[in-house]
Amino acid sequence: MASPLRVHQPTQAPRVRVALPAVSHRSLVIVAQVSDAVAVITTTIGADALYSWAGGEASNPFWFGAIGILIAGILVPLLYIRQSYSFEVLLKPDQFVAAVLPTWAFSMLFVVLFLFAAKISADMSRATMALTAATGPFFLYFGRCLLRSLAMCAVRNRSLRRRRAFLLHEPHFGPRDEEEFVTVVATAPLPCGADQTCATGPIIDSICNAAVDEVLISAKWSNYGELQPLIAELRKLALPVKLLADETASEILRRPISRLGTSIYVELQKAPLGDSERAIKRGVDVLLSTLALTALCPLFAVTALLIKLNSPGRVIFLQRRKGFNGRQFKILKFRTMTVEEDGASVIQATRGDRRVTRVGAVLRHLSLDELPQLINVLRGEMSLIGPRPHAVVHDEQYSRKVANYAFRHRVKPGITGWAQVNGLRGETPNAETMQQRVNLDLWYIQNWSIWLDLSILARTVIALLAPRNAH
Repeated sequence: MASPLRVHQPTQAPRVRVALPAVSHRSLVIVAQVSDAVAVITTTIGADALYSWAGGEASNPFWFGAIGILIAGILVPLLYIRQSYSFEVLLKPDQFVAAVLPTWAFSMLFVVLFLFAAKISADMSRATMALTAATGPFFLYFGRCLLRSLAMCAVRNRSLRRRRAFLLHEPHFGPRDEEEFVTVVATAPLPCGADQTCATGPIIDSICNAAVDEVLISAKWSNYGELQPLIAELRKLALPVKLLADETASEILRRPISRLGTSIYVELQKAPLGDSERAIKRGVDVLLSTLALTALCPLFAVTALLIKLNSPGRVIFLQRRKGFNGRQFKILKFRTMTVEEDGASVIQATRGDRRVTRVGAVLRHLSLDELPQLINVLRGEMSLIGPRPHAVVHDEQYSRKVANYAFRHRVKPGITGWAQVNGLRGETPNAETMQQRVNLDLWYIQNWSIWLDLSILARTVIALLAPRNAH
């Protein structure tokens, strides 16, 4: 028999804190819409001012302000239709990027075509419009990051007006009143079971009397069929009803969900990069490595001279590594040690290793010894971003000890990677450390995007400003 409802009462005396105005979810959505509109208008006016400051023809700022209002008038409703103003998306600016880029491109194209059709495009600076198109997404993303900070501040100060929820749960699941954005005001065990009929009348009455905003159901998803009578009765209420994911469902729902005809499928494993993705990644590799090699030519010359003056031997160290599909190639590095190992026994460098030269210690500390690998990138043997390659002998050892190690070869190795920017740089003294690195490498392969690559590049630059272990 269902146990009586219990209403949660505070168990501690309230703390003295500064009173802040309550912030509702709806008000944050309105702020987000206003923020996006302001970001768009600021972008158009700022682009015009920057172009004028750089020597371009000055124009009336009100003209580009009006263009900004027109773009915002298209962009904001489209983002609303795409549900980019849901509270969940507001808390995750990265999810906003996937929605804003195509929407922004469509809005800009529509405005340009409208101005052309209205025969007023002659008064429009093409350079300013191009600058607006390029910088708009960054301003929008920056605004979303500020908004997320506002929302999290409201959560920390308990000034976020939480949704009031009624929780129905299986006995062994228990109440989930620890949610940050939901206050569970009352709970009750589920009235349905395999060997009993649904006594939903008292539950419906209790929910109506509780003055809640939504109903939560916490149960095993394998029992979904038994919940159907209850769900049918809950349709009588003008309230949202949400089924909380159990442990198994949570694991599945974290993966991409798509449609195949009339069927729905979950992508358990993402295939290696497709043709278009490889083309994009290769284009970025060639462009950035060419620019970097051109800019760093003086540094290459100085480094080579210092290596020669410090110790005898070659400037460039060559070592066999495994790349895409396990194919071997010779990686290029500035020589930092007195030995050049590339055989059946390769000993990893450690802290205080006496084989490391004085110049080599500085190069390794600053990760400058990796710069010649830009040539490997141009050759197509490596990518800027990817799993770090290891000596062939180490590859063979780890393949026997570490699960899924060989899966790292499904993409080109990189100069830096997801594992490196997450703290797993330098030597790998044991199989456990390598397993952690492999797990991060496989996550990168499964979740690749050009934005992830650019993020890793940015984090690598930041890490180089405060280097730790050498690669």
